[in-house]
Amino acid sequence: MKGLFRYAAILVFLLGLVIFFPGAGAAVEPGSVGQEVYGNQGEAPVYTSMGTVPGGGGTKVRGYIEQDTTWVKSKSPYYMTGSVTVPEGVTLTIEPGVTVYFADEAYPCQLKVWGKLVLKGTGSERIVLRKSSDKVQAGIVLYNQGGNVIENVDCGVDLTISGDNTTVQKSTLGAVNIQGNGNKILECSTVSYEIGLYSYYSFKITGNNNEVRKCKLNIAGEKQHDLINGDNNIIQQCRLIFYGDYYYYYIKGNYNKIRQNDFSTSSHWYTHTDLVLASNNNQFHHNNLSGEYFYLLTRQKGLTNVTGNWFYSSINVKGDNQYATPVYKPVSQNKINIDEEIDMDDAPPVLRSYTADRTRVAVGEKVTLSLRLRDDSHIFGVFLVDGENAPFYTNNQFTYNEQSDTYTMDVSFDKEGVYTLPRVALVDACNNIAWVDVTTYQGGAFNQSIVVGNASLSGNANLKSLTINGLSPSGFSPDVTSYTLTVPGSAPDRLTVVAVPEDGTASVSVSGDTLVSGAATVTVTVTARDGTKKVYTVKVTRQSTPPPAGRGDVNGDGKVTIMDAVKIARAVIGLETLSDAQKAAADFNSDGRVTIMDAQKIALYLIGK
Repeated sequence: MKGLFRYAAILVFLLGLVIFFPGAGAAVEPGSVGQEVYGNQGEAPVYTSMGTVPGGGGTKVRGYIEQDTTWVKSKSPYYMTGSVTVPEGVTLTIEPGVTVYFADEAYPCQLKVWGKLVLKGTGSERIVLRKSSDKVQAGIVLYNQGGNVIENVDCGVDLTISGDNTTVQKSTLGAVNIQGNGNKILECSTVSYEIGLYSYYSFKITGNNNEVRKCKLNIAGEKQHDLINGDNNIIQQCRLIFYGDYYYYYIKGNYNKIRQNDFSTSSHWYTHTDLVLASNNNQFHHNNLSGEYFYLLTRQKGLTNVTGNWFYSSINVKGDNQYATPVYKPVSQNKINIDEEIDMDDAPPVLRSYTADRTRVAVGEKVTLSLRLRDDSHIFGVFLVDGENAPFYTNNQFTYNEQSDTYTMDVSFDKEGVYTLPRVALVDACNNIAWVDVTTYQGGAFNQSIVVGNASLSGNANLKSLTINGLSPSGFSPDVTSYTLTVPGSAPDRLTVVAVPEDGTASVSVSGDTLVSGAATVTVTVTARDGTKKVYTVKVTRQSTPPPAGRGDVNGDGKVTIMDAVKIARAVIGLETLSDAQKAAADFNSDGRVTIMDAQKIALYLIGK
């Protein structure tokens, strides 16, 4: 009897566990109300405090998802009682109309995605992501490179995009931190009551080639906050509202395009806000800068082009230091309509001619440089520079003569030698920039030399290096002029030839850089300053790709030749009948049929295509 009583007591205890902790007892049918679903169904349950569950029902989730999974509306809301991980190769799909609560108050509660996340709500059934209480540290982190789909989502948790190629559109977001490349945020808004007035990094881009368009961004950061710290990013047709008094928001990096936006401070306070352009090669135009205390500052030494914007007042744009000069005129006389579709021309200016009035001068003697552009109707300036990303200075700016349509500058050289025409930067009104190094620009079409003093013209016509599609001919040496090279079967017909001369003043021309029937003879001609020429030739062939196993040898002679293509053609028009084995060999493109396309494929294979 004692043993029976003991077993009864254990049974009652286990029943109590099932009643008070549903996930701790016998297995619960997936999808039942109040259940806890684990990424790995074999793991033992570990419970965390999540406070009061709104509505008392729903599905609890956490852990490692091992296979493609869908969170369905019929089992909504979902409560993340811990972090959820989506590994590489796995997709998590959340259906329209689903609500997800991040509900672990004890530890950071994150949805971490290395696989793929599909959140595609609709206009009438949006997906809602929320914290169950203010005590939860919630966030979504996207690490994957292949991109995600996020649309019609109300997201009240931080979103960090560390991976590439994700598109988020028509959604409301909390804090957004874009660390990856090639991501897009379209027609979205960040809401201040979600992110908190002083949420750090409420919006930040540190990756490259990202786009943010037609968004409303409430931005609150640290006292020194990087709005952008990357290259080639776009913020366009957005409304940006900044919070915090005497806060500095920086646009760093190169070639970012900040255009056709409204910039303003929170209407609740008279706040002093500084937007700082840290370099001179970013585009900043067609923007409205509203508010008496909203300032645009330029930081790089020299001139920074910020023309074509609308300012509340001219005192709202200035240099951040005594060496930085913003050039902001002409300004827009009226506020710019940021909703209008404006055709933004991203093409840089094009050089038409560039010459020196003399090619031999004494040390210290003046030389006049002259250049013309193909279209200079909207040019900010032409500048003498040391290299790319160099400052623009007034005293290094070419003078424009409208009558002759020519830009000129006088220069001199303080040492004997042979010099190429100096590097220049062509800058248009929208800050599209062409950096011109005459040895490489337009294939060296403007590569002219200036001899200073008693220096003699170089006769060095040697190549320093030579690559074709990234491959260097075996045993390359400046003294050897003939080579052979095999490129992969996947190589395109147009070859990429990079030839670098030993002497930077020499010019290089390339011909024969197109594969015809899988072969080409590339000719590289180097011309030294004194006229000496040297010609290098490379016979290039495309590597043949082996045919699919068991296919192509239709006539059974042990090799694939044009006669196999002829046999297929004869069979297609009814002049021959193929056996089953021959049909299998004749299906060269593996589409399950024997057609004239198989004969064509064999012919292309035989010529290396």
